[in-house]
Amino acid sequence: MPSPEEAAARKRLYLRYSIPPGNDYTNLVPLFEQFIRLPDFLVEKAHLRPEVQRKLKGVRDTVLEIMKRDELMEKADERAGEREKAKKAKRDAELKALDAKAQKKYLDKEREKELRKGSRKMKA
Repeated sequence: MPSPEEAAARKRLYLRYSIPPGNDYTNLVPLFEQFIRLPDFLVEKAHLRPEVQRKLKGVRDTVLEIMKRDELMEKADERAGEREKAKKAKRDAELKALDAKAQKKYLDKEREKELRKGSRKMKA
């Protein structure tokens, strides 16, 4: 006869693996995919109480929102980086086209502009 501890329902699954040499995780990808799909499978096939199903749905929705927000932020960062590169390339092209005196004048104007911008931020 099993003890009460042995008969109790287990509600956790643990995934353990050793880190592969050379950080090559390609062999583990199918395992991870199955492990990630397991909760969805359990919700579909297992007979869970309605409050448990609502809680699972809530957690899933929250995680999806976080993932979408992170993806949007990543894309925004990439676009900002591309804009910055374009600005830098334009600035470099303008500077190359000028002679030494004009370059110095351009850089001085740029520096003054940055100082004014910084002083506005300090006031605000």
